[in-house]
Amino acid sequence: MQDETPVVGGKYLALCIINPPYNLVDAMKVKGFLDSVRGEGAARGIIITTGYFSDDAYRQIEEEPVELVNVHSFLKYLKSFDIY
Repeated sequence: MQDETPVVGGKYLALCIINPPYNLVDAMKVKGFLDSVRGEGAARGIIITTGYFSDDAYRQIEEEPVELVNVHSFLKYLKSFDIY
């Protein structure tokens, strides 16, 4: 994705992970994605999952330009636009 907004815009990478409910995305998947964000020179990365993230996954992104969006947060976002 490319955000053309001056100063805060740039290249963004997104990863969508379809998991059964209550499955956890682990730190290894997050670390691999973080390496891709860095390697591509992206400004930010966003991982969206239909499950949840492990505590280690959240620790992996501390002070990193990656956002983790679990199923609860994603549904809340969709509802705010009357999409779901």
